[in-house]
Amino acid sequence: MSKLPNKLAKKSNSTSALDGIACDLSVFARSQELQEKAAKVGFEWSSALDILDKLEEEIQEMREAIANKDKENQAEELGDILFLLANYGRNLGINSEEALHQCNNKFERRFRGLEADLKKQGTPIEKASLSEMQYGWNVQKAKEK
Repeated sequence: MSKLPNKLAKKSNSTSALDGIACDLSVFARSQELQEKAAKVGFEWSSALDILDKLEEEIQEMREAIANKDKENQAEELGDILFLLANYGRNLGINSEEALHQCNNKFERRFRGLEADLKKQGTPIEKASLSEMQYGWNVQKAKEK
């Protein structure tokens, strides 16, 4: 994975509202910064529910790209969805990067628990059916409640 240079995304004579955003931020942090600066000049959704409506629109566009088997358009639509989700987090005052980090940890914890339970039953995960894995996943979720 290539890393962008550690400098500001600013042209010397630019006067954009987006000036001054570092290029070396994570993609979610950069998305939130871009959208925060745009919001400061009024380019902002009225509510979090409006963002969810837009998300539904973007998901429909993804469905069309999938139906058309257009990988380039699918990649573009996935980018739109991820960008919108970062904005949704920002709108709610949630750091998208941290939320995804916590979700990764939760997934790993549950999956490792699923593997351990299957192993105790004498079933390697590679041999388990999807329904067995889904059942085990639900057991892991229930353990956390």
